[in-house]
This record gives sequence, structure tokens and C-alpha cells, in this order.
Amino acid sequence: MRTARFPILTAAFIIVIGCLFGGVFGTVSQAGDNLCDPPKISTGQSYADLVQAVRSRQSSRTFVFVVLGDSRGNSELSSKIFKQAASENPAFILHTGDIVDHGTTAEYDQYHMRLVGMIAPVPLIPVPGNHEKGPDNDFAGFRAIYGADKFSFDFMNCRIVGVNNSGPDGLTEDVFRYLEQELAKPGAGNKFVIMHKPAAFMEEKRTKAGKEPKYRGFTERMELFSQLMKKEGVQSVFFGHDHGFAARNRDGVRYYITGGAGAELYTDFKWLDPFHHYIVVHVDPDNVWQELVRLDGDKWIRSKLE
Repeated sequence: MRTARFPILTAAFIIVIGCLFGGVFGTVSQAGDNLCDPPKISTGQSYADLVQAVRSRQSSRTFVFVVLGDSRGNSELSSKIFKQAASENPAFILHTGDIVDHGTTAEYDQYHMRLVGMIAPVPLIPVPGNHEKGPDNDFAGFRAIYGADKFSFDFMNCRIVGVNNSGPDGLTEDVFRYLEQELAKPGAGNKFVIMHKPAAFMEEKRTKAGKEPKYRGFTERMELFSQLMKKEGVQSVFFGHDHGFAARNRDGVRYYITGGAGAELYTDFKWLDPFHHYIVVHVDPDNVWQELVRLDGDKWIRSKLE
């Protein structure tokens, strides 16, 4: 019996040492498989840290920021798009979600955080997509990095509000109330909203009968959401989820699907233009305008968005 106890004690000792020193050196284990629970990633990438970084980088009232999304699944292509986006010298980059495939902490460390480091010091500020749910469907890995799953901050004359509508209940009552609360606060001349799943009204041109029996976008509180965007004078709303590009103007509010930052494109949705791209938002004291930058082979094609 003595010979059987030694391997068990040795294994226990290794686990304890691994937990202790893993925390010191920042080792990341895949969620669901690690023995040192809960997993933590020490990155300095919380929303509070990112907003502080944004405000410390630039003071000019004329600036640009970039919006892109759905970068999972193709690191080579995503790296190319991220580098090009960073070359715009943006104050920050917003990401519409789906930054990894399965939402494990190991993925964030091995894939997403490498992209973040590649574009430093430009802050990357994402909202979670459905692929960030993780093994337990609780967005734990995402929250371990960013500290929350929603944010709101003012920069110059702009307010940016980002929310998580990727859970099973979509645009929940709590999420809607948060949007109401943050957009109603005074002090911002230009307001922008970002979330992952699009409103179903983006799907104006449906696929063939029977091909897509359900809306991909959210329908719950959709009209209330649209009314709120109009009431609060939101400049633009940015979605992801669908891998390509789409634009709509509804009651004076611009809505965009920007899901072309590297993931495989969707070619069978009639409402979606299947190309890789990002959006540049130009802001000055008197004007805001958007520019589409799409990848065509090895060339970047720029066009102003109306």
C-alpha cells in the first residue's frame, strides 16, 4: 500500500504547486479542464483600464475610431485586418464580438490577446459575441479579461455604449434599461451603440423560402430598441454576428453589420455583402462620417458611407 500512496501524494503536490505558481506567472488553463479554479488572465485589459488608456492617448477633438467584428477562426487574415485598422491611427478600436471560437481562457491567451498585443498601444474594446459564452455558457472567460460584459464611456463629444445581447434571451429587459439609462445621461453630442447580434430589421432581403426559417437577428424588444435609438439621437449602431457587411437607415439612425474581420464569410444571405472589412468613424467638432475599408484581394478599397 505504501508504494501506491507516493504517486498520489506527488500528483497532489504538483497540483498545489501549479496552482500557486500558475497564479504568480500568469499561466492560463483551458476553462473546464483546469484544476486551479477559477481561471484568471492578468492582462490589464478591463474596460476601466481601456477607457483610461483611450483618454490618455489623445486630446484632439478631431479623431477617428475603428469598428470591426467577427475575427475568430483565421489568425493570419485577422492579423492583416487588425494591422491595417491600427494604421488608421484610431483613438480606439471597437469590436462587435466573436473574438474566439469557444470562449475558453486558453483561446483568449493564445489567439485574442496576441491580436491585442499586435496593435498596441491602440486600445481594443470588444463586446461579447455568442462564441464568447464559454463551456458553461456564462461568458466567464470574457469577464475574466474585461471585468464585465457591458460598458459606457464618454470621449470628447462622443458617448460609446456597448452591451451583451448574445445570451439565450437576447436583448433582455436589463440590457434595454441599461441602454436607456446610459443614453439619457447629458453631455454627449454624438452617441454610438455596439452589440453583437443584429436587430431582425437588418434582414430586409431574406434567403430563399425554407432556407432560413428563423431570423438570425433579435426580435424581442426590437421596436422598443429602434424607438429608443431615435429618441436619444443615436448617430450609429454597430452589430456583428453575420460575417459580412450591411447598412440600413431607419428613422434617421444608421445601422451597420460589420462582421468581416477574419471569420469565414457568409455568402447565402441576401441582406449581406460578403467581404472582409472594417469601418472608420471620423469625428470632428461639427461633423461625423463613416468610411468603409474593404479588402479586395491584396488591395484596400475605401468608400464613404452615407
